[in-house]
Amino acid sequence: MLLALAILGGLFWLYLAKIIMIRDLKEEIVALEVRKTKLLSRAEELAYLLAHAEDREMIELQAREKLLYGYPGEVLVLLKE
Repeated sequence: MLLALAILGGLFWLYLAKIIMIRDLKEEIVALEVRKTKLLSRAEELAYLLAHAEDREMIELQAREKLLYGYPGEVLVLLKE
């Protein structure tokens, strides 16, 4: 009787550890899927930028937005967000 209880107790702890491990792995999968979605979105954005890297309008847009360039005679106005 005591041996049976010891075996059942051992099995309980073994399966409990497996259940906890499965729960943790499911949480990790969800977090990785969110990260994957963000990375795929960023990859699409970068692919778009690469495809238009030689486009004159894209070069001008990047120069104006990131480098704060403008044409001679233009007045640059910066607005704080």
